[in-house]
Amino acid sequence: MKGSVKWQINQIFYESGINQIGQSKHQAKEALKTKLSGKSPVTWHVIGQNIGIFSYKTADNYREIWRQVASFAKVNYKIRDVQKIDGQHIKEFIQSKIEKQVSLSMYQQYVAALYKFEMALNGYAQKHNTGNVYDFKQQIQETKASAYQTLIKNTKERDYENPSTLIDHIKNDAHKLVAKIQYESGCRVSECTHLSVKNLKGLGNDPVTGEQKGVLYIEKAKGGKNGFKYMSVETYRKLEARLNEESTGKFIVNNDEYRKSLKKAAIKTEQQYTGSHGLRWNYAQERYEQILEITKNETETLALVSKELFHERINITKHYLTSAE
Repeated sequence: MKGSVKWQINQIFYESGINQIGQSKHQAKEALKTKLSGKSPVTWHVIGQNIGIFSYKTADNYREIWRQVASFAKVNYKIRDVQKIDGQHIKEFIQSKIEKQVSLSMYQQYVAALYKFEMALNGYAQKHNTGNVYDFKQQIQETKASAYQTLIKNTKERDYENPSTLIDHIKNDAHKLVAKIQYESGCRVSECTHLSVKNLKGLGNDPVTGEQKGVLYIEKAKGGKNGFKYMSVETYRKLEARLNEESTGKFIVNNDEYRKSLKKAAIKTEQQYTGSHGLRWNYAQERYEQILEITKNETETLALVSKELFHERINITKHYLTSAE
């Protein structure tokens, strides 16, 4: 399919059969219940995933989210045809929203809209006999645990008030090491919980301050990016020793268990738990202040911090410098 993102999304919406505006939602539900009777449990969730869109407001909200997904796939994966979007693109999109600390209710709206997107794409494919089949359920479900652990209702601050104290109170040594790496380098949790000896690049100089640092090379980060991360020599040596101790030469930490340790430490130090991403917020804010002292230029500083966070746009970095509304 060719055309602008907006045009393609509208084609999917109007030609898929999902547009039921003006029809009776109640009658549609009853018809679905009759159709599914005896085949599977007819829960509200099942109903929601199998009936169309009946209101203008929902249609507008969902199409906007579909457009966001299509734009995300275009920017990050060079996908210009909406029909080529798959479950992995959907998962990456949702994870990007979780990392931006959207509200839990907003996450739930994204999920609802993307289930409808799956339904619309399948409807369009059937009508036009393209042979395409779409199933985003597994990838969406894979984001659920992270979302519910990370997204805190009514949290006004997303960074930790005292990250050093938080880290000191993590009992598990491996989890404490991951927290140090996140806080000192700005890594996403997914970038520092599956490391091997090949990620170690020895000691080098901080590209901005010139200070000696331990250098970590991250491959295939979010969006397929590769790049270097810098941490204190002490933390780097601890990671190096840990990797050398492992017979596999790998340092692997369960993300869910790591978050549990962070939460316990937050409770113990009387800080609001904001997930593993809170340490990335701390890094971004402190790094911004550090670089600004050197460059004396806000735009240049934002660009440098954005690059270190593996972000394309400085507006995303600005998001890290403010508290959630």
